[in-house]
Amino acid sequence: MPAGRAQASTVCRPRTLTGSPTPRRGEIWLAELDKPRPAIVMHRDFAGRSLGAILVAPLTTTIRDIPTAVRLGAADGVDRDCVAMLDALTLLRRERFLRRIGLLSSERMTELCDALAIAVACDRLMPR
Repeated sequence: MPAGRAQASTVCRPRTLTGSPTPRRGEIWLAELDKPRPAIVMHRDFAGRSLGAILVAPLTTTIRDIPTAVRLGAADGVDRDCVAMLDALTLLRRERFLRRIGLLSSERMTELCDALAIAVACDRLMPR
């Protein structure tokens, strides 16, 4: 290779997986977990396009009033009251996503991020 000329890298390029859905951050999907159940995509969109497994927060109708559970209802696009379990995150292969149910608002996603910070004992930094 001539001096001063960079070689193109193929190692760090994102790849798009085909044949499977591409869930996006903040979407609620019916997914095959322990049983078919709704789950919220927590991964950033770049990761969801390039990885075979996506981080999700499962939903349950067992409502516990704890700081790592965020209540959701009809306004969030679910058909019954439930909670997102931020202390039960799991990686889910893309082919286990069945169908998109809805999309959470940015305000609701902020609530999920706050609950996630509690679940993993992370002090959230305030913007400067």
